[in-house]
Amino acid sequence: MPIIDLQTAKEFKNSSKACLCLDLGEKKIGVAKSDAGWFLASPLKVLDAKKFSIIANEIFEIIKENQIILLVIGLPLNADGTTNTKTQSAQQFGRNLTKINDINVCFEDERFSTVVSHKSLDGLNLTEGMKKKFIDKLAAAQILQGFLDKIK
Repeated sequence: MPIIDLQTAKEFKNSSKACLCLDLGEKKIGVAKSDAGWFLASPLKVLDAKKFSIIANEIFEIIKENQIILLVIGLPLNADGTTNTKTQSAQQFGRNLTKINDINVCFEDERFSTVVSHKSLDGLNLTEGMKKKFIDKLAAAQILQGFLDKIK
């Protein structure tokens, strides 16, 4: 399946299947999942960023287990909305996934998702080590919730 835009993604909303979101990082990949009605994003897990083929297999296993119809990938833009090398890497990651499996991929602006996720943990009595375990999947949920809100 192809890389799709927001308008095309809206067509999948009534499928009764969830969508999955990835927050790509150099060391970790945060994963979040929507409910079947595409109202709420929930943190799911954190994957170790490894060789692409290993990561892809893990992602496609999650997609299969959760009956995912759409994969949303966080797009790291500069603060002013322009692209950079990380933006291009995320786009290439999505294109590479579509080459090896039949999945629709859409990109969503991820600016400030990690900052917002950090702030949501600040009020909790967690050590930095505990925060590190949650931050990537919380950021993925933040990205996905932004996407879901746009789809409404």
